[in-house]
Formats: sequence, structure tokens, C-alpha cells
Amino acid sequence: MIKRFIITEEEKKRILNLYNLTYNIISESLILELGDGSAGTYDYTFLGSTTLLNPNDKTKVEFTTDSNLNYYVSLELKGNMHLFVDFNIIQINNKSYEDYPIVNRGEIFKVMSTISDVVIKVLESNPNIKGITYIPAEKENDLGEGRDRIYKLFIKNFLNKTGKDVVFDEKYYPNMGFKHVIMTFK
Repeated sequence: MIKRFIITEEEKKRILNLYNLTYNIISESLILELGDGSAGTYDYTFLGSTTLLNPNDKTKVEFTTDSNLNYYVSLELKGNMHLFVDFNIIQINNKSYEDYPIVNRGEIFKVMSTISDVVIKVLESNPNIKGITYIPAEKENDLGEGRDRIYKLFIKNFLNKTGKDVVFDEKYYPNMGFKHVIMTFK
């Protein structure tokens, strides 16, 4: 015989609040631990200069993960002297990707650590850069909010160890279907 439990709306709210609190504590702990570089980085290669002096100057980085996924990181200096950062998988099983697939291979923190390391190297070579801009990739039912939470926590903590503090500004473009995030250095 199956026992059924009846839960009131108030109990549902308490359970949900407890879940969210637990999730936030765990997320913050993971991110703070990873912010110190403990995840390690993959070996990567710059396919251009780390020096970006003028708007529209670009560089690109490629690296391969432990599961043999090939990633690129594209970095471009925009007119507002913010560094636009984009990254993606180059291909899986000989199929190129223009969208941003979720691969769930357990490598996200090392991938993010590698991307953060690349960004730090470019920032160190370019003291004129005033911030970072990115567009979190969408997935099924959101405009990239899930990925954006990880990016913000990770990047902010990673940048804090360089002495840079950031302010986030978000622009939503619902008719275009994406969110644009701007991090400006204080």
C-alpha cells in the first residue's frame, strides 16, 4: 500500500525556500572554491595577439578538454573599450555548432577556469579595457539565466583575485530573444 502525504501550500513554500537556500549555499561554496583556480585549466593556444589596442581588434583561443571537446574563445575589443567574450564548442563527432549545446560532461568548471584565465591574460595585456561583455546562451525555457548565474559568480570571484571589482548591467532584448550582460570595472 502506498502512503500519500498531503502537503499544504505553506509547507510547499517552506520546502521550496529551504531548497533555494541550500542551492545558493552550495553554489556559492563551489564558486568561491573555484574562484581560487583550484579547478585547474586546460592547455590553450592564442591564435592571435593578447594585445588589443583599438576597437574591433580581435584574438582567438582554442583548447581541448579531457573528453576531447574542442572549444574556441573569441575576444573582441568593442568601441566602448569593453572586451566582448564568446565561447563555444567547435565540433562534436565532426558536426560544427553555431548554437550552444549542453554537453554535460562534467567539465564546466575547468572550462570556465580556462576561459577566465584567458580573459585575465588579455586584461593584463590591456589596462585600457574598462569591462567585459557577453551574451549568455539560451536553453530551452530561459534566455540564458541559468548559465548567466554560473558565469557571474565564477567570473566575479575570479576577477576579484586580480583586484578588479565589477558592476553588472543587463540589457534584455525580448524581441531578439537574448540577454546582453555588461560587467564594468570599478
